[in-house]
Amino acid sequence: MKVAFLFKEEYPNYNALCKVFENIGVEKLDGYQSYIRAGLWGFLNVPEKDVMKRRNLISAIILPFKGGYFELTNDDSVNTLATKNIYVVQIDYIKRDLIQEIHNNLKSYEHYLGFTQVFLETKIHLSVFDSVLPYVAKIEDKKIKLLYNEFSDEEWLSDEIMTWIKENYGLLSIFIDKKNIGMKFSIFDFNENSDSSYNTAKVLRIIKDECEFRSEEVLYKLKDIAPQSFEELITAIISLEKNNNTPAECAQIAANFRRCFEKLADVLMPATSNKQKDKYKDRLKKYVNERLIKSKLYQEYLSIEIDEIGTRIEKAFNMGNKGIHEDWLYSAFSKLAIRIIVLINDLIMDLKVKKSSIYYEAAVFDEA
Repeated sequence: MKVAFLFKEEYPNYNALCKVFENIGVEKLDGYQSYIRAGLWGFLNVPEKDVMKRRNLISAIILPFKGGYFELTNDDSVNTLATKNIYVVQIDYIKRDLIQEIHNNLKSYEHYLGFTQVFLETKIHLSVFDSVLPYVAKIEDKKIKLLYNEFSDEEWLSDEIMTWIKENYGLLSIFIDKKNIGMKFSIFDFNENSDSSYNTAKVLRIIKDECEFRSEEVLYKLKDIAPQSFEELITAIISLEKNNNTPAECAQIAANFRRCFEKLADVLMPATSNKQKDKYKDRLKKYVNERLIKSKLYQEYLSIEIDEIGTRIEKAFNMGNKGIHEDWLYSAFSKLAIRIIVLINDLIMDLKVKKSSIYYEAAVFDEA
């Protein structure tokens, strides 16, 4: 999610920038990368004295889409947004729970006004935020790296911000560094323009809508077909909201993923002996080969995916049980969750449920 944190201008605005840096909590962001833009927002060339017109535009800026995510600090924030110069710190990619955490921590800062989700497929947000805000930093390798271009004379700005941080936010300086980005984001970077930003945002929205639709569809069907499998899956995914899972918690997430497939196999291809009970991968592959009406190549493809995902689950489970915790594990779980939903979709979406109920313990299928 792309978000803009809004502040009343306070020259040189380094406090606002540092307040956001301070509350990001980069030490928790394993494998997390995102660019940060900052600067005064563009108000569509509406004169400062034209307060009524500015006020009318605020609602379109704060909430351009139904379902957009925003929160202001108080009722007077709208008036301030309409009448004052506004400094924006925009983070290009950030999770919703971290947005709320940063917002709650910023409320005590007198110049902070609130935040809004940024939608670059709307012209008003392109004009007010993205296209007018320069890149100032990048979250990378658990640090915030201040960006500069060696071909320009702007390195002094990164140095000045670093000096400000050391003098006023001593502990924060541990997590601050500089990064030379060459010609990237300069006028010579032909990949960086408003059309590129617009098209990127459009593609992300299309992917998000499609993923949300497909995920919702498969989760509700799983809930009807194999409610116990569904419960194991959502328990695991909800646990991923916590960024820093302990090894024991990682092992538990892996166990939930495994039980999700075990419970699904119990429904799709029940064990005929005690020896088969623990061999959920074999039972799922048998189901694919015997009951899934698809081409032979597709059956082989799904069987490979079942083996690969099962192997990854077991590897993560064993690591957690041994107390091993590495930085890549959280992002691996997140990506694994997506693959699991896609695989479950392939396994169950062609099934026709005769009786649909979240309380129905055993699914009954059409044989057609």
